[in-house]
Amino acid sequence: MKIISGAGGLWPSLDAATIGALVAAAHARGLLVVAHVSSGAGVEEVVSGGVDVIAHVPADAELDQALVARLAGAGIAVGPTLATVENTLGGSGGAAVAADPRLAGGLGEEWVRRLTAEAPRLGGRRLPPYSRAEANVRLLAAAGVTLLAGTDAPNPGTVFGASLHRELELLVRSGLDPAQALAAATSAPARVFGLSDRGCVGTGLRADLVLVSGDPLQDITETRSIERIWRGGTACDRHYFVASAAETEQLEAFDAQIAKVVEAVRQRRTAAQRRPERA
Repeated sequence: MKIISGAGGLWPSLDAATIGALVAAAHARGLLVVAHVSSGAGVEEVVSGGVDVIAHVPADAELDQALVARLAGAGIAVGPTLATVENTLGGSGGAAVAADPRLAGGLGEEWVRRLTAEAPRLGGRRLPPYSRAEANVRLLAAAGVTLLAGTDAPNPGTVFGASLHRELELLVRSGLDPAQALAAATSAPARVFGLSDRGCVGTGLRADLVLVSGDPLQDITETRSIERIWRGGTACDRHYFVASAAETEQLEAFDAQIAKVVEAVRQRRTAAQRRPERA
């Protein structure tokens, strides 16, 4: 189950009591709880609420060492989504992905347009430095917190698939070694989400495989030097998808999802602005 804590951030938020009640009800039914946060205060709130996974690493302030220790002690995993944080805070990681010749052949015009799209500016607010996000990931990694590779696509500047290569690069830049970054994209999420049939190469497991020509243990960007892909043991042609009917359908679904979320947030903010202040 996914919940939102906007404490200390810009987005609508559940209150602490509701978060605690939702976590208790979900755990009673054997469900994992993933919490969206956008601030250090949000991390504090959801850690106290007992969630299992935190999505996004905050950049508004350096994470408190005691809070990081609580995260590690509770076994809470974190998906930093640095690829989206980077673009949101004014970086050009998406454009860098689009310009990489190792990935260009598998990207169509529409995917490139999304990768090079700028994130909307949040009401003229001064943005925190992206470097703080990487510093917070470094703190989490040093404390032994399980990190999960994800991108939060399809936010502006990110797309599914290609942006994960950028995420791996940013994780390594934030202090993980290449083997740890690869684990964050494979065995770690399989373990955290109880997907026992995947995440590693082994007899009887799903054959979801990517063959590359370089050595990503030496240079993590060699994950982009793709030779072949297998999904569930079936060889895939990654170039076939470009400009296909399936691509069009998927892109339209992505755009509809984003429009729905943006409209919901807009309506929530409008309602809050119109609500009279209590005496």
